[in-house]
Amino acid sequence: MNWRWADEGVKGYIDESYLQKELGTKENTQIEMVQMLCFESMNLGIMKSEQKPYEVVKEFTKNNPELVKKIAQEHPEFFVDGSIVEECIKAMPEDATFAKYLLNHVKYMGMEARQQRGI
Repeated sequence: MNWRWADEGVKGYIDESYLQKELGTKENTQIEMVQMLCFESMNLGIMKSEQKPYEVVKEFTKNNPELVKKIAQEHPEFFVDGSIVEECIKAMPEDATFAKYLLNHVKYMGMEARQQRGI
């Protein structure tokens, strides 16, 4: 596998043409699953980091809104944490439907306390 992190970060790994070449397939479901797993891995990395670079997930969401919406529907567990959910919502402020869906369907620790505080 050709490592692309240094130049492009996650963006290099979710590029469709790159994935087609590396996976040896043009099958969209396989490519999309790899893209979704990159999202989850990125979020796990953010949560393990002391610095919590949430801007990474925010930028990912801005650049891939349809993929993030699909992840919310098919794999809400990939959001990992409430802070990730909040950053995704901030990344698409014009999409109230997406925000409502995330808040109603993605379960995370501390969610009840945040809802009580109106967050």
